[in-house]
Amino acid sequence: MVLLVHFQLEENELVTRDLEEQIQTLEGRLRALEQLQSLQSSIHSQKWEEFSRLAESMKTLSHTMIQTTTNQKPWIKSADLDDYS
Repeated sequence: MVLLVHFQLEENELVTRDLEEQIQTLEGRLRALEQLQSLQSSIHSQKWEEFSRLAESMKTLSHTMIQTTTNQKPWIKSADLDDYS
């Protein structure tokens, strides 16, 4: 009887160690996934910032082109072009 209890205790200790190792492995994977998510979020933010700068650049270019066109064609009033900006 004592031998059986001792054997069960050793078996439980092995199972416990195995589960602890699995927990450590899963925690490591979780940390790696959290870092990956943070990196993806950062990249996503950078892309939107670049897109915003590009849109602002295009807006500036558009206004510059309208002003250039107005200067080259004096019969076009800049008030007429305000509807397009």
